[in-house]
Amino acid sequence: MKKITIASAAPAIAVGNIKMNAENIEKTIKEAHLNGAEVVVFPELSLTGCSCGDVFGYKNFADKALKFLNGIICKTKELDIYSVIGLPIGFKNKVYSGAAIIFKGELKGTVLGMGEKKNGVTFEFADSSLICKEDRIKNNFFEEFDFSIEGTAFKAVVGDRVEHISERNFVILNPNTDIENYRSREKRILKAEKYSSKNTVLSVYPSHWESTSEYVYPSHHIVSEKGSVVKEEGPFSPGIMYADIPLFAGGSDEPEDIIEDTRSVEKSLYKYRYSKMPFVSGDSAEYEKALDIQSIGLMKRVKHINSKKILLGISGGLDSALAAIVAHRTAIKMDMPLSNIIAVSMPSFGSSERTKNNAEKVSKLLGFDYREIDITESVKKHFKDIGHSGSVVDA
Repeated sequence: MKKITIASAAPAIAVGNIKMNAENIEKTIKEAHLNGAEVVVFPELSLTGCSCGDVFGYKNFADKALKFLNGIICKTKELDIYSVIGLPIGFKNKVYSGAAIIFKGELKGTVLGMGEKKNGVTFEFADSSLICKEDRIKNNFFEEFDFSIEGTAFKAVVGDRVEHISERNFVILNPNTDIENYRSREKRILKAEKYSSKNTVLSVYPSHWESTSEYVYPSHHIVSEKGSVVKEEGPFSPGIMYADIPLFAGGSDEPEDIIEDTRSVEKSLYKYRYSKMPFVSGDSAEYEKALDIQSIGLMKRVKHINSKKILLGISGGLDSALAAIVAHRTAIKMDMPLSNIIAVSMPSFGSSERTKNNAEKVSKLLGFDYREIDITESVKKHFKDIGHSGSVVDA
């Protein structure tokens, strides 16, 4: 059976650096084409990054994104590959989250999002459903954009508009946005399964290299079909995911209708037993995921300021012990020598011997450069400066 190769990509993104992002997208399109892909999909707002906040509100920012999109179109005009690229689109003093579909040097169409408030996107985009029909036709704006390859029907849809698709037997290309927490993968999987009951769905979420001061992003790629995930990479999967789908992948066989059982159920008398750990269960895999999210966030910050070292305050308590584990994991991810983590303990008369010793033991066990600075005399001098005797402890 003949197949079509589709690809999803979450290349390295620098927030607001449209020039660099365009270069990375162009390279990725060429790589996907070289590896036989006929379609490649990028995340929502991949040309700008999705953490630009109120900068999205400036139309010239969207105009700049469009300028660099034209550059990508020109530099990939010889390539026989459809590319779906997320970017902000300005129209009549409003900005929309959208995606451009390009092919062999042409802008085939533009799909616009619903303007929903998204996790990780602090700017509220306009709702494209308010654009009149005449303006849609004139500017080639679509809520969904359809095209076909050898009889297989594709539909590009931005964000959660995918849940409103009623047609069957399409391959849905879905640039999307989400932030990562320790249970977000499971939620995305459930959505993918739900939306693929009638179609094949390829969803791609922003690169973890976009992670900024507020959020960590997932670099998550999901292909789902007939209510099941058939291929997945990530979270935190760099590069390109490829999936081979048969021609007429939407399926010549009509999937069975899924009928929700709405029969009433008598109120249960069962008394629910609440978990002692409602937020994080005892599953070690969830702890690993939480540590990965924190270490990737820290890694992005360290790289952004081009720091060669990490300075860590360590007290010997639980909070600083967790910070030490995250710093240790970050250094390993970055191939940074563990001795480049400077762990500083600053004991005083408020410190117990136990926590003081714990700070030193944890630091040396993890291979950090441990330093101890006793601040007892400094604190006494501060008390004297503010007229506090130091003997009053119940103020």
